[in-house]
Amino acid sequence: MLQKILHFIMKRQFSKWLSTPFELGEKPRRIHIRYEAMVKIDGHDDVEYVTLLDYEMRDGSQGGGFNGPCCFSFCDVDHDKVEPEDLIISYLGMYLMISQSPEEVHQLEPEVEETIESIIKKSGFEDVEVHESIICNEVLYTLFNAKLNSHEFKGCIYNGDEIVSFEENNALSNIPAYYYAYGKDRIEFQIEE
Repeated sequence: MLQKILHFIMKRQFSKWLSTPFELGEKPRRIHIRYEAMVKIDGHDDVEYVTLLDYEMRDGSQGGGFNGPCCFSFCDVDHDKVEPEDLIISYLGMYLMISQSPEEVHQLEPEVEETIESIIKKSGFEDVEVHESIICNEVLYTLFNAKLNSHEFKGCIYNGDEIVSFEENNALSNIPAYYYAYGKDRIEFQIEE
């Protein structure tokens, strides 16, 4: 009974969020909870209940999103092609990063950019292109594109030499990799026993 109430609340909140003018501007015809998890977030006292939802609009268009500490959707990601846990890590990483008020770095000093490129190349990547950087909790997160074994990758380097990367045919490559990098070390899925 409690689970049905929780599902109703999560669907209702998500539906209200979708209907705002800043999102889709109308309520969906159908919402389904695809995945749910209890998650411990580093630095938070309570365990967070997070749902991954699928929706269908009146015109037949479909999408997916999240409800937990906030409602959100990665519009460019096909949820069917990504593990639910990886989506939740990216979603919560985004939420935590934004709530920390990251400082955007618009342009790196040439020496810093060269250093970052050389570290990425030492990991085996070629044709490295460094992009946007963000400082969050005094850590520099830098997005990059590169090749590895003739495959295109999008990734993030942080903590000096830690790299998270996704091959371009991976749906997660459509999400800034620093969300996943920020979330993966701060999220612990709680297993029910």
